Order: sequence, then structure tokens, then C-alpha cells
Amino acid sequence: MFANVARKYDVGLILESPTWRASPDWMRKIGYADQDVATVNRKAIELLCDIRKEYETENCPIVINACVGPRGDAYNPTTKMSIEEAQAYHATQIGIISQTNADMITALAINYPEEAIGIAKAAKAVSIPVVISFIVGANGDSGVGKSSLISRFVQNEFSFESRSTIGVEFLTKQVQIDDKIIKVQIWDTAGQERFKAITKPYYRYALGALLVYDIMRVSTFQHLDEWYNELTSNADNDCCIILVGNKVDQQHIRVVSSNDAKKFADQRNM
Repeated sequence: MFANVARKYDVGLILESPTWRASPDWMRKIGYADQDVATVNRKAIELLCDIRKEYETENCPIVINACVGPRGDAYNPTTKMSIEEAQAYHATQIGIISQTNADMITALAINYPEEAIGIAKAAKAVSIPVVISFIVGANGDSGVGKSSLISRFVQNEFSFESRSTIGVEFLTKQVQIDDKIIKVQIWDTAGQERFKAITKPYYRYALGALLVYDIMRVSTFQHLDEWYNELTSNADNDCCIILVGNKVDQQHIRVVSSNDAKKFADQRNM
């Protein structure tokens, strides 16, 4: 059990509640009444409180994090709310959580800004800290270094061993922007042709995307058009796309010039 391990090694622990889908619309889908929303959320937090009471020590502080999710399908968003609509919808679940012993809220797999802002406003209204998780995808040919790039950013590690990503993998990192804590979930998509049927659905709910090429392999730059078209055909219109030339420590054998990369980005308003 995680709590046992944390206490054994005198480290902190975050317990996350199983409430990602414990909001009104989703609970109605499986037959719950509106009044059950409060009961389910409270019981979930009470369970974590019992664990904290049993395992927390001075050297093993335990934080209770209440998880909330998007109103729609995180993996196939079809409709969007305004900021005001999102705040009103999420205020129900967040208001209930704020009356429990939860320390904070994390909103996972939020796929458009208006809903994220609405959640933040709902949390602010009841004075509970909130972390918003956004999804960013990394795309490009196999071998351009997407996995290493993500690992360096998230874990500050670099591996000299290279392996191809199979399907989709992801890492998560919390970053602070001004006074806000943002959780970024970075999806590493496979570059091989045979995995494209698997990776395409993940474009639909990314708020941002990295187009990665290898500055030493011109073919990876030439294939960017194909990646760009696939991304823009499947992602939301407001998905922010960033062009990344990777392996810049090998400038002495660069074959793709910075000017060519800038021209590519400028032509597509990247």
C-alpha cells in the first residue's frame, strides 16, 4: 500500500479521490439521482481521511486531493461551454468538495480553456486550491527524440539509450505560471506509420502540440507537412502548435537550417 511505503521512508503522499466522474451529468448516465452527487463525493473524501488518520506522521504528511473531470468526453469532445456555463456546472461538485476535508482539487484531462477557467473560478469562489491539467502532444517521425525531449523537461533526465515509443505514452509535470499551478500532461505519440491509427484519436483533446524534427535528418523536416496536416485535421481549431528542432547539441552537422524552420513556421502561423 502506498501509505505504508510513504510512512516507511518518511516521505509525503498525495491521496487522490476516485471522483473524476462524480459530477451531475456523468452520475445521471449511470442511474444516480442528483442528490447522490453529494453523498458519493463526501464518501470518497471520507475514505481518504480515514487512510490519512491511520498513516500520517510528522515526517509523512498526507495531502487529500479531490479529482474532477470535464463535463463532456475527455477523449472525444463535441460541445463546449462558456466560462460562465462551466463555472455553474462545476460549482456543484466543487462546492460539495470544499465542505469536506479535502486539501485541494485537481482537474484532469480538461480539453479547452473556457472549461478550465470556469473550474478555476468555481474553486476560487469557495476558497479551495485547484490545479488544472492540460494535455500537450508531441508529434514527429520516429527517432527525432520526442521521448528524450519530454523526459528532459519533466524529469530533468537524459538517457543515451534510445527506444521507439509504442502507441502513446505520457508524462506529467506541474509548472507555476505567475501565481497559478498548471499540470501539463505531455503525450508522446509513436512516429511509426503502423501506429497512426492508434495515435490519431489523441489529437482531438490536446490543447497544444509539439511538431518535432531532427536537425540532422532532412527527411524528418520534409515529413512535417504530413504531420501538420494530420494534426490540424484531427485537433481542435484553437490547438497551439509549436515547431521544435531537436538535437541542437549537434550544430556542427546540422542539415536543416534555422531559416528553413522559421519559414515553415511563419507560413503556418505557428
